[in-house]
Amino acid sequence: MEPEINAAWQRLQPRIKNWQISIRPGLTLTGLVILFRLLGLFQSAEWRMFDAFLRFRPAEPVDERVLIVTIEEPDIQEMKTYPVPDGELASLVKQLERDNPKAIGIDIILDLPVEPGHQRCVETLTALPNVFAIEYLDTEVAEVGAPRFLPSERVGFSDFPKDDDGAVRRMLMGRSKTSTEEYRLSLATRLAEEYLRDEEILLDWGTKAELALKFGLIEFPRVQSNTGGYIRLGAGRRWRFIVDRRQYCTDWHCFSCT
Repeated sequence: MEPEINAAWQRLQPRIKNWQISIRPGLTLTGLVILFRLLGLFQSAEWRMFDAFLRFRPAEPVDERVLIVTIEEPDIQEMKTYPVPDGELASLVKQLERDNPKAIGIDIILDLPVEPGHQRCVETLTALPNVFAIEYLDTEVAEVGAPRFLPSERVGFSDFPKDDDGAVRRMLMGRSKTSTEEYRLSLATRLAEEYLRDEEILLDWGTKAELALKFGLIEFPRVQSNTGGYIRLGAGRRWRFIVDRRQYCTDWHCFSCT
């Protein structure tokens, strides 16, 4: 029996040596790939690949739940003034309210009055509980405050974290205010909360992590420091997730304000 074992071992030895010679380059290459990824050298390439996968998806149908009213250069030229006067904004909100929308988000800074019509704008917006305004928390100089005539629960921030290449791939649901550490919700989160309220799908704190947020039974996963193509991404008291971006502007109903 022993001679047979020795003979089998003699036959296996060359194969083991060949296997060792073959596996070393593979292990070396695998180790280098892991090292380069941990150093963030593949981060930009992974971002571009993620963008490419999103572009290759089939076009999605128009979302009938969303209407976007734009204010662009032709509208400004027609109104012959900028910023848009508060009176014009009040008229636009009243016109939208006729169709009984569940929520209206105004992505325009309203921290200072723009005459004519400021008082009419204040009266209009305060009288409509489904209207939400914005503030900016990430600015180089100072935070841009919300309109003082609206309560804090009807204000959401409109900051979008940008990656190093300038693209927006993440969205903030909530974050702490720098000046007061008060936890604030984004405009998108406020609008979703108002929209889902009638269906009894309520926004609440999650249970899987600190500052987690959930709608009903669905808890949103948080972008961690090394999620996906990200390496050593700072999180802090911010709840972020990867944006499932739509490909084309035609995926939404868009109308000019004029």
